[in-house]
Order: sequence, then structure tokens, then C-alpha cells
Amino acid sequence: MKTKKTQTNDQTGLLPDGLYAVGEVQVKEIRFVNIPLPTQYVERRWQLPKGCKRFTIHCRDGTAVQVAFQPGQAAGNPPAGTYFTILANTSWWEDNLDIQNEDVALYFACASNAKVIEIAVGL
Repeated sequence: MKTKKTQTNDQTGLLPDGLYAVGEVQVKEIRFVNIPLPTQYVERRWQLPKGCKRFTIHCRDGTAVQVAFQPGQAAGNPPAGTYFTILANTSWWEDNLDIQNEDVALYFACASNAKVIEIAVGL
């Protein structure tokens, strides 16, 4: 990931023209989303919002989480290659996205009870 220094107007990261500097991607708004995973191996669905330019995802307490792009592929014991794992104490991020519709969904599951997925979304 390339980074670029940008002069901001204060400590908030807000650029003079009303955009946030997030690496080389400029976003107008940053939203925070919490997705509860109350029960182990039960999938929860989340849709990328229209206009999404970037996101960062991790589990609040650092637990590993399984992620899939299709329902039924993140929970339980799915076949290899149908999901990927956000390893313990790591994050998954994507930059330079151009989500123009709301048909892009992610499915989350965890091997432990009572976990929370935290997502920062740049629009």
C-alpha cells in the first residue's frame, strides 16, 4: 500500500476541501460499523455500502474470524477455498474500491461466542 503525506487543516485528518486523507484514497465520510457475532459458527451478513472506497475490518478482541463472499461458506467447517481467515490480532483492508451498487456482501463467522467485528468504511 502506498502512502502519501497530505497537509491537513488540523489533527482530525480533514483536508481543507472537506475530504479525509486515507493513504492515497480521499474519502468524504468515515463510518464505523459493529457486527455482533453472539454465537460461534453462525454467519452474519454485511453489505458494502454504495460509494465505498475503502474498508478496514478486524475482530474487536483480536480473535481470528472467517470471511466469505457467499452465504454458508464462512461458518462451521466449510470446504477449503470457500472462505479466508482474518488471523488473530490482524486486520483486513482494501483500498481504491469503487462500489457502485449494494450487491456486494461479506459473511462473517467465528469459532468463539460473543465476538464483535469492527469495520471502518471510507465513502
